[in-house]
Amino acid sequence: MSQNGGVGIYVKTSLSSSKRDDLTIKCDGFETVWIEVKNRSTKNFLFCFLYRHPRSDINTLILHFNTILPQLTNKQVFIMGDCNINSLNYDSHLPTFDFMNTLFSNNFLPCITHLTRISNNSAIVIDNIFTNLTSCKITSGNILIHISDHFTQFLILENANFSHKKQELLKHDYSSFNENSFISNFTILNVNYLNNHNDINHIYNKFLEDITNLVDKHVPLIKCTNKESKLKMKPWINHRIQKMMEVRDQLLRKMKKNK
Repeated sequence: MSQNGGVGIYVKTSLSSSKRDDLTIKCDGFETVWIEVKNRSTKNFLFCFLYRHPRSDINTLILHFNTILPQLTNKQVFIMGDCNINSLNYDSHLPTFDFMNTLFSNNFLPCITHLTRISNNSAIVIDNIFTNLTSCKITSGNILIHISDHFTQFLILENANFSHKKQELLKHDYSSFNENSFISNFTILNVNYLNNHNDINHIYNKFLEDITNLVDKHVPLIKCTNKESKLKMKPWINHRIQKMMEVRDQLLRKMKKNK
């Protein structure tokens, strides 16, 4: 995250994915994060998440894409985010024309063609998803919810065959947990770095690491049983429903026994 915005990604833990630091960039005007997701049947997918500050020089982003996109001609790529470049100005604004042509010349097409930000004074398309993919059926558009002044974009790959990792589900073991001991250890944590460091990302990561280590020390992670794993995959089944299921099973066994 930078002072001019930030880019964040949530990736499903079962997907075989990795961050591509060799492609990722952060500068004053824009920043990107690239991840690669394994695909079982064809080439892997590359996803680029982009944010460009509205007052930055568009030509800097164009220069970056002119450098990096020709290297990805044999890849399945998606570029998405808020580039703050209104594609409706393609015919009337030279930097927008150059930006779109940079994408077009590398076989990237926009998946979002409807307005993505509507206000009292403007109606524009500044959030988009670009791809060079032609082998998969794609469904895309806007989700019209007003959690911000931008609509939310979505894209569905209907024929994708992502590679999934085998998951080992874990849980915290509270059998030997001592609350007083935990509180005692928490109160003596050395957190002087909270006031002695200017990098908020470093502070957050360090604090998260300290808390995680403390929790793992007092309530260590253990492997879930098969039954617990199945229940974790169905979080809507709460404790009350579990009890009702047990009663159901008891009645079923009783009925079979009395036949």
